[in-house]
Amino acid sequence: MDNDIMKEQGLRDIYYNPKTGFQTPEKLYLRAISDGLEVTKAQARKWIKEQDTYTRYRQVLERHKFRQTFVQTLGEQLQMDLVDMTKYDDKNKGYRLILKSIEILSRYAFTVSVHRKNASIMNEAVSNCLEQFKNHFGKYPKLVQFDKGTEFYNKEVKSLLNKHNIEFFSAYSDKRPRLWKGSTEH
Repeated sequence: MDNDIMKEQGLRDIYYNPKTGFQTPEKLYLRAISDGLEVTKAQARKWIKEQDTYTRYRQVLERHKFRQTFVQTLGEQLQMDLVDMTKYDDKNKGYRLILKSIEILSRYAFTVSVHRKNASIMNEAVSNCLEQFKNHFGKYPKLVQFDKGTEFYNKEVKSLLNKHNIEFFSAYSDKRPRLWKGSTEH
């Protein structure tokens, strides 16, 4: 019984020590082992979960669920969105936006610089992206996904996509997939 009391006192000394601070169960276990305490990971985890400070102040990670995308072949689906670069327009010859397209399966990206997002300019930019796609994959995509912005849902862009027999749709979510987030942060 004295051994259990010594383990608990040792864990308490490590966890509440101002120099080491409040630690995760893994770090507490590693620190205890390096200090010569004979504890298991399970014992360290159990002890720390009984501590009021850990249960009250630990960070809770929220995992967002995104709609899964299923594609069967390379060059089947393309995602498009605009990246706002207005704070760099003085260095980019007045280009304020970048139309970014990503092929889902290969994650191959195409970009086109855009001054404004009116219908005629967006039609030209989408056409340019589709031509880049065709040059790389040898065909147009079957599906194109973009947000519900009016820059994509206008007569000119819709007629361009219909001309090439491309279906288009939007995901009804305000969250960006990791693919977009990781490739557009600056």
